[in-house]
Amino acid sequence: MVFFSVYTVTRTKPLDAVFGRTALSTVAVLLFVLASAFDVAIVEALLGVFLSPFLYITVFKRVGTVRVGFIPTEGLFEKHAERYSGKVYEILIKFVKEYKYELQLVEYEDFEEMCRALREDYISIAFGPVETSILPELQKNFLIFQMRSFEEKSQVMLIEKSGELSDRFFSFYERLSDSGALKDLGKK
Repeated sequence: MVFFSVYTVTRTKPLDAVFGRTALSTVAVLLFVLASAFDVAIVEALLGVFLSPFLYITVFKRVGTVRVGFIPTEGLFEKHAERYSGKVYEILIKFVKEYKYELQLVEYEDFEEMCRALREDYISIAFGPVETSILPELQKNFLIFQMRSFEEKSQVMLIEKSGELSDRFFSFYERLSDSGALKDLGKK
């Protein structure tokens, strides 16, 4: 039980913590059965193993929220007090309105921290400056949308390749591109 307790509280992904909590409840049910506390075992099985994980997963995997990590960039994604502006911000607003998502923004100081949050599913989309030399490595796991390129750095948006969100954003981005709405994105 100690193992599952430590596992549960040290997880960074909420879904992993739910599975750890479920395993902990399963062990508790077995211990209650061994102690001949059948009534407590049934209650723990119903609440701890079935109902709680169902509720947690329902809340954590709420489809209607897109959490975007960003590094502020002049003209593309800026923060002014409590307001946001920029061309990339406007694209994200159009996207969440079209698909009826709720947008949550998380500001980051450096790319590595933001990329780690993307890999751990804390954020769904990442935007910021990336060294051009690491783009081929990132392409293995992420869809990359280049917003502006310079010699050493590119302003990119990253989304994990698998999943409904990446499919929706890809088709949305293609429609924007085909309509000419992205033509001035690469200009300062």
